[in-house]
Amino acid sequence: MSKKAVDLPIRKDQCKTCPFRDKEDGGWEHFRPLLIGRALSEATPICHSTGKALVRHGGEKPKAHLCRGARNLQLGFFHSIGFISDPTDEAWDAKCRELKLK
Repeated sequence: MSKKAVDLPIRKDQCKTCPFRDKEDGGWEHFRPLLIGRALSEATPICHSTGKALVRHGGEKPKAHLCRGARNLQLGFFHSIGFISDPTDEAWDAKCRELKLK
């Protein structure tokens, strides 16, 4: 089954419990191997600390964002294999425009 691409904003920083953070920094490392596989073969996951399923104090529902930790992993990987010129969001966006994905 094919899923429709959704253009979501990317978090500026990793959330406090990002599984891509080291355990000492609050990360949930036990999810990391699964998420690395998904991030490199499927798509950038939505940050688990954002989105419509999460309700903050006062009933506020924060807008979903893509996971910064996963995106940093993707940027490093795609730069290391020469797919993007630099491990940056700007290089990612330029490649997406080049491939007419944006």
